[in-house]
Amino acid sequence: MIVKLSAGAVAALLLAAPAFGQAADRAATAPAGSSGSSRTGTTSAAVEGSSTAKMVDLNSATEQELLSLPDVGRDRAQAIIKNRPYRSPDELVSRQIMPKNEFDEINDRITVR
Repeated sequence: MIVKLSAGAVAALLLAAPAFGQAADRAATAPAGSSGSSRTGTTSAAVEGSSTAKMVDLNSATEQELLSLPDVGRDRAQAIIKNRPYRSPDELVSRQIMPKNEFDEINDRITVR
């Protein structure tokens, strides 16, 4: 089943992901046989669901969609839009729009079509 989410919904899921991880950490440290152990399965499924977030196309994404990416603020989103078109995502680094270490954090969430 394919579910379409707005950029706001995707951002909300991404912001909620750390809270899921904290619940999993608490469940992992809960004593054996406690109700916390059943929570881990639910939490893992929720986190896995958020990792399948829609890929962001550098050539067609709106500013709002670009802002949903880590380390992309308003100025960087506008620079990405201004420097279109891209043939490859790594042009963000070669065109000095983003440093390599920050690019590595979002590389699995961006594409070029």
